[in-house]
Amino acid sequence: MKFFLILLIAFVTTQSFAQAKRDTTFKVIYVDKSKQAMQPAFFINGKFGNAINSLKPSQIENMNIVNRDTSIAGKNYRGQIYIKAKIDSEPKLISLTKLKEKYIHFEKIPIVFTLDGNLINASYDDYFIDENSLLTIIVDKLPTSNGQPEVGIIKLLTKTEENIKDRNKIMIRGVIDVAKNN
Repeated sequence: MKFFLILLIAFVTTQSFAQAKRDTTFKVIYVDKSKQAMQPAFFINGKFGNAINSLKPSQIENMNIVNRDTSIAGKNYRGQIYIKAKIDSEPKLISLTKLKEKYIHFEKIPIVFTLDGNLINASYDDYFIDENSLLTIIVDKLPTSNGQPEVGIIKLLTKTEENIKDRNKIMIRGVIDVAKNN
C-alpha cells in the first residue's frame, strides 16, 4: 500500500510540474494553395459572390445551405450558401474590381486589398463587399526594390465599433511640451 501511495504521488506531481513546450526556432512556412479546402459558393439575393465578409448577421433574413459541389466559371466550390438580406437593410454589393474603378485612380500598377487589416487573397472580380458598410478607403503606394514598379495598397475599413472609435479619436499635439514648460 505504501509503495502504491508513493507511486501515485510521484505520478501526480510529475504531471502537474511538466514543462510547456516552447518552440522558439525560426520557421519559414510556404502556403500551398492546392491543399487548401474548397470554399462554398455564396449567393446574396441571387447574386453570386465568392466571399462576402462585410455582411452583418443583423442584415440576414434567412440562409439556405445546399450541400452539393458545384462549378462556376471553371472554379469548383464545396456547397452553396444562399443568403437573403432583409428588405430594410438591402446590401449594396460591389466587387473589388468595380470599387477600384469607382473610387481609386491608379495607373497600371499591381493592387493589393486589405479589409479591416486582413489581406484579401481572392479574385477581385468575385469578392464582394457591402458598399454601405464601408467607413474609409485608404490608398497608399508601396515602393519596391531594384526599380520595379510600385504596388498599390488599398485598405478598406468597415463600420465596426473599433474603427469608428479610432476614427473619432482626437489627438492633441504639443500638450506634452506645454506641460513640461510649466
